[in-house]
Amino acid sequence: MNREKKKKNPWPLRVISIVAVLVFIISGNFLGRTQLSKIVNASTNDEVADVYKPVTKESEVNTDGIYKNFEPLLAINPDTKGWLTVPNTKIDYPVVYRFQDNIQKDTDYYYLSNDFNGDRSKYGALFFGLNNRIEPDYTSQNLTIHGHHMKDGQMFGELKKYRSLDFYKQNPTFTMDTLYEKGTYEIFSVFLTNSLPEDDAGNVFDYTQADFESQEDFMAFTEELKKRSFYDIPVDIQPGDQLVTLSTCEYDFDQSRLVVVGRKVRPGEEVDVSANEATKNPDPLYPQVWYDKHGGSKPE
Repeated sequence: MNREKKKKNPWPLRVISIVAVLVFIISGNFLGRTQLSKIVNASTNDEVADVYKPVTKESEVNTDGIYKNFEPLLAINPDTKGWLTVPNTKIDYPVVYRFQDNIQKDTDYYYLSNDFNGDRSKYGALFFGLNNRIEPDYTSQNLTIHGHHMKDGQMFGELKKYRSLDFYKQNPTFTMDTLYEKGTYEIFSVFLTNSLPEDDAGNVFDYTQADFESQEDFMAFTEELKKRSFYDIPVDIQPGDQLVTLSTCEYDFDQSRLVVVGRKVRPGEEVDVSANEATKNPDPLYPQVWYDKHGGSKPE
């Protein structure tokens, strides 16, 4: 007697097909949103750049002592405080400041999740630290600018280029103009640090310190910056110098930070970094978590 062929159950194949289609749709939707946000952010920053003319020696100031170059930006966003340009990177953006007295955690910062126009954006905007002061008659001695490390290179995504000594040698300065002052900065420290106390025996080096009780404290602070630097850079620091610190997330360990610090070119001083004389620091100071991961121990 012929046996009837057993019919195959089509449902497993159908379920697999349906799941595959859903995964494709979800993945495509995610990639589409990611690409769209990338385009929107680039377009927003291009529009902002179109209304800004870089400050020059000939730039005029208004009755409030503000460079007139910034007036179109202030009309768009009154939080505008400056403009940062780092050569041979995408970093060419306005820098904003918004005081917030109710910060409970780092993610509460307004410009971490809002762009220059105030629209929600994962790219955020470049912003000065809350303890910074930028006023007509006073500027904090160390201004810190925060920005996201975006994988597509926007915002502070290309700050990581300074992990290459060759890139530093070709680009040893950046410009940062505030509403009231024009500035060129000579980079003298590039380092990696922690933001979580548990990653360094309860210690977090406060590289964002804005003001100092004395210039002795300031000089001690700059020595801390130098001993952490990947490179030994022949830029001298003197009491009274002005610093700008650029800070972004890095991925060497959880919540690590990549920091680039520049010293403002003094009045009447020529821009002369002697960048080719910079060498790798044979033993930079890292947080303990770095040694736990890579071996070795902290320098004496």
